[in-house]
Amino acid sequence: MQLRTTAFAVVICAIMGGAVAAFSPVKWLAASLWAAAALHINGSVAAFEDSRPGGFENPDGSQSFEACTGQSVGRFWLQTIVVTLGAIAGGCYVQFG
Repeated sequence: MQLRTTAFAVVICAIMGGAVAAFSPVKWLAASLWAAAALHINGSVAAFEDSRPGGFENPDGSQSFEACTGQSVGRFWLQTIVVTLGAIAGGCYVQFG
């Protein structure tokens, strides 16, 4: 991931976390981590669907993307699940721990 894109995502998650914290008893860091988890899982699903044959990035199915073939699919989803659950667990720890 590019640094600029990552920084933008962090800023958006912090703003969303602050907005949630302003109107609820949720701590801003917990809300920011939960927003990051939602953003990550949504981005992973979109990237996977777009790179499959017939998707936005591969409309004619002529390209073979690494994340959509063989054992790479399992590794892609395992990484996605680990990062998402880590962000959710971090938010729960901050909020309730």
